[in-house]
Amino acid sequence: SVAELNHFKDIQAKAFNGLAHIYSLNGQKEKFKEFTLKSVEICKQAGIMDGMAAGYANLSASYFKERHADPQNLDKAIAYILLSIKTSESIKDSFALIASYMSISRNYSEKEMYDSARYYLDQSKVYINGFKREVDYNRYYYYLGSLFHQQKKYADAIKSYFTSVAYSNRFNIPTYVITTYKAMTKTYKAMGDYKNALYYTEKINAFNDSVLTKENFAAAADIQNKYNHEKKDKELLQKDLALKTASSKRSRLLLLFIFSLALLGLVSVFSFLLLRNIKA
Repeated sequence: SVAELNHFKDIQAKAFNGLAHIYSLNGQKEKFKEFTLKSVEICKQAGIMDGMAAGYANLSASYFKERHADPQNLDKAIAYILLSIKTSESIKDSFALIASYMSISRNYSEKEMYDSARYYLDQSKVYINGFKREVDYNRYYYYLGSLFHQQKKYADAIKSYFTSVAYSNRFNIPTYVITTYKAMTKTYKAMGDYKNALYYTEKINAFNDSVLTKENFAAAADIQNKYNHEKKDKELLQKDLALKTASSKRSRLLLLFIFSLALLGLVSVFSFLLLRNIKA
């Protein structure tokens, strides 16, 4: 509301996008789409082209996830990613185009439009080469392997997957290695090569176990740290209590000493007056 009153279009668009993200996390798909469209509309009014492209890409991804619920959702996903591509092309946003070309390739692959899928995937490769984004080759070869798998070109799929793994290892992206291993297991099963399917299943399990071990170690270390902190806090509390007790004792002794001096003074004055009266 503040951004709208002050005509801060970029902040307003970001606020709508933030709300859309929250609704997405809450599983409120329609609210996510509603606020993403609001963000896109504000970006359109303000000429924020990269914001428009990102909004269209997010809508496409949302509809793609819902493709099994309604076949028309896949068409909507394609329509939105095409809008994202058109917008990104207008501002020559190469990084966004790499991701969008890969996304639309996956969409066309789902529709079994393999020529279109390969065309857009190769378009992403053009930008990867042009801008020396070799880190994106792991995704390129993963999607290429998936495309070959859907076409039942299993040997080509495995070859592409191995190339994807090589790039993932080169750039230290272990989670993408595991994603690719899962795809390889599926392809080996389709080939009837259960030996290799089992081998890569075991590699996936070993990775998951190592992650769990690290998580357990981290959890144990966290518990130990908390215990040490709690123990230290208790020790400090005990020391503080002992200091307070000693201080309290000293205060009481000081008061008793002062009271004794005062009493002695009063007795001395009273004795002096009494003796003087007796002499008189």
